[in-house]
Amino acid sequence: MQLDKKYLALSIFLMQLLGHAFAQANVRDVGPTNLLLLYKCEPAKRVALREYMLSKGVVQFKQWKAEGVLAGEQVLFSRYVDSENWDMLVFLQFRSPDDVAKWNEIERSHPAGLDAQGLSMVTAVSTYQLDMVQEKALSMAATKPVFFVIPYDYTVPTEDYLRYLQDYVVPQTSGWMDAGVLQSYQLFIGRGVAGRPWSAVFLLEYKDDEALGRRDVTIAKVREALRRDPTWKALSDKKQSVRVEKAPIVAEELK
Repeated sequence: MQLDKKYLALSIFLMQLLGHAFAQANVRDVGPTNLLLLYKCEPAKRVALREYMLSKGVVQFKQWKAEGVLAGEQVLFSRYVDSENWDMLVFLQFRSPDDVAKWNEIERSHPAGLDAQGLSMVTAVSTYQLDMVQEKALSMAATKPVFFVIPYDYTVPTEDYLRYLQDYVVPQTSGWMDAGVLQSYQLFIGRGVAGRPWSAVFLLEYKDDEALGRRDVTIAKVREALRRDPTWKALSDKKQSVRVEKAPIVAEELK
């Protein structure tokens, strides 16, 4: 009887594992469970917007998480004034597509998650529906992380781009983590992005400013090693026909 219980426990574990893998492989077969909100403000309002988020805005997002509306939230603020790009970015994660509907209710009283005071500080907001297709993080958190956000517009069918991410991008991000500069990464592709300026976004968390400063050197070293792989090299040679890289943004997390 004891042996049967062990087999039962093992079977349940394997079913859960396979179910998770299947869910990951078919993430686009269900509704999106991630939202990305981009906020712009006038340069003169950046200080006020940052202080508002630190005193009220972030607290409110965390409260929605505590209430079960959100599965996760992350607020990033750009380091530098750049009127052509966003000033603040918010990632929202939901447990299911049905939970996204709850966010629609919040939007009625808090558009883009902000109250009247917060909305008075922003000039524009964009919302993207996203699917997270790959992520990895080191177990020990970084003490002074710096975020590097890179949007892309891919120009091939989505399934081809997903294979490109797995075979070309992930070997590089893994190499950057092995090199000790990258703390975590998340790769997203958008839903309903026709007419939008980009269709995919990478969220890279570097361990600190020194690690970010080694970004270019580390990329070159990792790519040099990967070029020995014919499959990877072939993808590298044609990457310009697969995607267009947009302007990256350096940001810090507001907590």
